[in-house]
Amino acid sequence: MCGQRTDNIIYQDTFYHLATLPLDSYLKALKDPLEFQSPDTGLQRGYEGTWEIRDNLLLLVELDGCVYNYRKVDIHCLFPGEDTVFANWFTGKLRIPFGFPIYQGG
Repeated sequence: MCGQRTDNIIYQDTFYHLATLPLDSYLKALKDPLEFQSPDTGLQRGYEGTWEIRDNLLLLVELDGCVYNYRKVDIHCLFPGEDTVFANWFTGKLRIPFGFPIYQGG
């Protein structure tokens, strides 16, 4: 498998890559989960989220994904009427890698 695109996070007005997938626990808890479809080999999970830490809260501020028949969806697909969503379901640790990867396999 090739390297996967990460989710992204904005912290103190700086953009970082995020090595954690906070949306996964939300998707797994859904009764009728949305099935994302991989648009290419670099995004097997089928979506890419952008998060922001604001006022000590983890917020989902953007979502780009593909579902059945490669139909593009955004944050409104999971959270109708919401442009920003407080990730109250997430209780894990956020991993934000710095620097260049030492080895990616291959």
